[in-house]
Amino acid sequence: MDKKNILTLTTDLGIRDYYTAILKGEALKTAPDISIIDITHQIMDYNLSRAAFIFKNAYYHFPENTIHFVAVNSDRTDCPQFLVFRHRNHYFIGPDNGFFSLVFDEDPDLIFPVHYDKADKFPLKKVLQTGLKTILEEKFSALGNPISKYQKKLAFHPVTGSALIRGSVIHIDNFDNVVVNIHHELFEYIRQGRNYEIYYKRWDPITSISEQYQDVPVGEVLARFNSSEYLEIAVNMGRASTLLGLETDDSIQIDFL
Repeated sequence: MDKKNILTLTTDLGIRDYYTAILKGEALKTAPDISIIDITHQIMDYNLSRAAFIFKNAYYHFPENTIHFVAVNSDRTDCPQFLVFRHRNHYFIGPDNGFFSLVFDEDPDLIFPVHYDKADKFPLKKVLQTGLKTILEEKFSALGNPISKYQKKLAFHPVTGSALIRGSVIHIDNFDNVVVNIHHELFEYIRQGRNYEIYYKRWDPITSISEQYQDVPVGEVLARFNSSEYLEIAVNMGRASTLLGLETDDSIQIDFL
């Protein structure tokens, strides 16, 4: 039996209250030897897209057979059930609200439902217990038959042309750096060695890609591809989102000359 001794948590529950502590306590009662790692509990405004971006860039750094529990925007009436499945050599427990369709381009092979009592004031506790026990004991059939349909959300992809890429801000990190949904691979594919101008709001365009923040003087704006290879607009030793007035969903355009 594969060793399953790591559990990650990704929620929008915050860290000020006791809810995440409840989940950790229940997980340890179910699996006393498991190590619990927080990916994040600070997803704002129940934002599925932002949660999916953070999660998809974090989960695969964990060892194979890690169990990932997700609870973002999971108390909505349009979340009929939770899901349990194995995919890409990891295990996942999370809401059937479109989250996983924003993380994976392909469908998992077998998805099992975890139903919960709508009257339960904190159903995540029971969902985590059930999902964790199912995975550890490998008794997926106890959940019933696998399902073929689950909720999906449409991911927003950049618009491309022969001489442009138009993307949007998908994340603002803790340092106020602005992350755009333009991947390095797409940038180079459209660029074909040409010069370019990166336009944002009404500011002068950025005309070069930096490797490090310190490649420009303190206080200057720069563009770089971050550790996940997504375009990032930043200010050396500054807070780009605040200084430049950039927010989630704002448009960013690259023109190739």
